[in-house]
Amino acid sequence: VWNEDIIRAEDITDNVLHLLSSKMNGLSGDVQTLLKVMACFGSSTNESVIGYLSESAEYAGVRNGLEGALSDGFIVKDEEGCLQFVHDKVREAAYNLIPNSDKKQFHYHLG
Repeated sequence: VWNEDIIRAEDITDNVLHLLSSKMNGLSGDVQTLLKVMACFGSSTNESVIGYLSESAEYAGVRNGLEGALSDGFIVKDEEGCLQFVHDKVREAAYNLIPNSDKKQFHYHLG
C-alpha cells in the first residue's frame, strides 16, 4: 500500500542530484570540464563550440571529454552536431561541479 503523503514528502530531487554529483565527481578531469562548460551554455550547445574551445590551452581537454560524456550517457549528440544534456537534472548536477565562488570567473573565461 502506497502512502502518498509520505511519498510527496520525500525530497527525491535532492537524492537524484546527489547521486549524479557523486558519479560526476569520479569522472576524469576532461569529462568534468566538458560537462561544466556545457552547463554554462545551457541545456545544449553545438559541437563546433566545443571544437573552438578545445583550441585554447585552458580548454584543450574538452574534446577528449566529449567521448566520455557521450559514452557515460550524460549527453547526446544529434545528426547536426547539437550536444545536449539528457535531462535538466544532469545539467544542474554538472553546473554544481563548479564551486559557487568560481562560477562568475568560469563564465568570464568562457566568454
